[in-house]
Amino acid sequence: MQGEGSEDFNSTIDPTQGSEDFNSTIDILIATVLILCFIVGLAGNISALLYFWSAGRKSVADKLYIVVVSVDIGTCIFQIPTIVSLLNNRDPMLYADSFVC
Repeated sequence: MQGEGSEDFNSTIDPTQGSEDFNSTIDILIATVLILCFIVGLAGNISALLYFWSAGRKSVADKLYIVVVSVDIGTCIFQIPTIVSLLNNRDPMLYADSFVC
């Protein structure tokens, strides 16, 4: 059973709405900021991971920090499809795959 006004809502959805509605300058700016965060985050987290991995002490806090840094490295790497999509006029690329999303 459909709720009241549902036909009006469905008629306003335009499936042909494409990436031409997006501002490419803003997309490039966002992609640039993400690239900078990726570079700084990856360099800092890898250096922290190497430091705590090679440290002789392996307390619980050190092991937890290694886990946190590893997750943060993964977070930095998972930005790559978003950056590529923003630089290619929001082409979904990896996000169009049903296995990923």
